[in-house]
Amino acid sequence: MPHSRTVEKEADHVGLMFAARACFDVRAGSLLWKKMSLQEKVMSGEGDETLPLPEFFSTHPDSLKRAQHLDFLLPQAEAWRNDMSCPKLPKEDPREAIKLLSALVDNHVAASKAKQDLRKVPLHPEAVKKS
Repeated sequence: MPHSRTVEKEADHVGLMFAARACFDVRAGSLLWKKMSLQEKVMSGEGDETLPLPEFFSTHPDSLKRAQHLDFLLPQAEAWRNDMSCPKLPKEDPREAIKLLSALVDNHVAASKAKQDLRKVPLHPEAVKKS
């Protein structure tokens, strides 16, 4: 199984470099894995106190570790992107959106563990300020 995780990590690296060469916004590469990590958090945080499956049981790397690895590779990907004379990246970093989603998931998991009625939990942090 460790070889499968190694291959997955290499595939993430190669995919990010292809995206850079194709002038995509390489900062978005880690978003999928951050969203997967949040989904795993929701699934493991509801109902009973089940813990997520340890990584050594999986053929794939942990989702959050994959996202962190892709973010670690960003300087190299951005350099490749610049070598292709791609247009400048937008000022808005697509990774910023995940911060709000992460806060919402944390609120959802906390409410679920506290056995709160989730229909009464605000969906957006700004709704708390208005209350």
